[in-house]
Amino acid sequence: MEKDKIQACVIQSILSVKKDLSRGDIQLESSFIEDLNFDSMGLVQLAGALEKNFNRSLPISEWVQANQETGLKVSSLITFLKVHNP
Repeated sequence: MEKDKIQACVIQSILSVKKDLSRGDIQLESSFIEDLNFDSMGLVQLAGALEKNFNRSLPISEWVQANQETGLKVSSLITFLKVHNP
């Protein structure tokens, strides 16, 4: 799947979970925790929305574990999904 399509799907999924956000609030370098105010439950809901949009199970917990130190950024999720959703 192309990176642009993955990015659009990620943004759509974020907006479906965080109804108080607008498209303009979401940048590639936005942190899910610090900038978009996701908590652990929000990340679980995001994982469910992504799996629904991609119509398959995704190893989102691997992304969380791999990116905890550097921050859970929108760009890192898009890159992760590109690798795990060819």
